[in-house]
Amino acid sequence: MVTDLFTQWYNAKQKQRKDPDDLDDEEVNRMTTAQECFRLLFANRLEQNNLEEFLSTATSARDQKIIKQLTVWTVAIHKEFVEPGKNFVYFESSTPENIKGMFHPFTANVANASFRGKPMTCSPWPFVKIVR
Repeated sequence: MVTDLFTQWYNAKQKQRKDPDDLDDEEVNRMTTAQECFRLLFANRLEQNNLEEFLSTATSARDQKIIKQLTVWTVAIHKEFVEPGKNFVYFESSTPENIKGMFHPFTANVANASFRGKPMTCSPWPFVKIVR
């Protein structure tokens, strides 16, 4: 997912640099979505301006330096939330209100979110596929 987002961002950004008027609304939306996902996921690693600078150092849509760094950060995020050997996050509560509060940061960007009693360093919701 991160590689695809980066590729979409890079391709649209290159087109924008060559001729901003040539970029259609769908490409702008893909670039904006990718940038917003990266901002939420990697906020603790890069400030907004630094994110743009970091991504802009890419020499291609398959730049291994950028993709490797995004992958390293992604693996670290996964380890923060998912127990070893699992591919899901399990929540348990005796009330619907509590469980909703527990999984809400995994469905939207939430200010001052926490997970298992610790402040969340990023917003992992772009990675969430299903909430059951």
